[in-house]
Amino acid sequence: MNKDGENHLTNEQKSLIAMGAAMGAGCRTCADKLYGVSVSLGIPEHEMFEAFQAGLDAKEQAVGTMKAKASGLVCGKKRDDASLTSNNKEMLLLLVRTASLIAANSAPDALLEMEKAQRGGATPDQLRACVSLAKMVRKNAETFSDHEIFDKIEGLKPDVEEMCCPLPAGSKSAPTCSCG
Repeated sequence: MNKDGENHLTNEQKSLIAMGAAMGAGCRTCADKLYGVSVSLGIPEHEMFEAFQAGLDAKEQAVGTMKAKASGLVCGKKRDDASLTSNNKEMLLLLVRTASLIAANSAPDALLEMEKAQRGGATPDQLRACVSLAKMVRKNAETFSDHEIFDKIEGLKPDVEEMCCPLPAGSKSAPTCSCG
């Protein structure tokens, strides 16, 4: 609820929520734009920092959930003795890390990993496949997550309109927060 006791979120609240979501999505551009919007709304820096930190804390929680998922899927199960050669394994792990960073929207880190993979012998075709797979997973993850959320929350419909910016389109600061 906002200060007036209404059940609607204020622009300031929307901006802070979106800032946390930017951290969870790993979107640096979103963080920059939302910071600009928050400054224009007069939101104190300490509140912005708290929103960013809450988003990062939630992302850490999500990483913990995924670690538990991975352990549940592969730990304690019989494994084949066949293994990749050391050289192929190192390059494959670089490609796995690259794909994970791409799916997490961390372009600077993905680019560094891609450079390492190239130095490790990854071909342009392998890198293209890596990027394509990461984008497919990122897209599917969004869809699967949305379905899980909408299936569990009563009254929330999948056709919920997405906001482009915490501010209304006619607002003075809205152009600084463009989705295009």
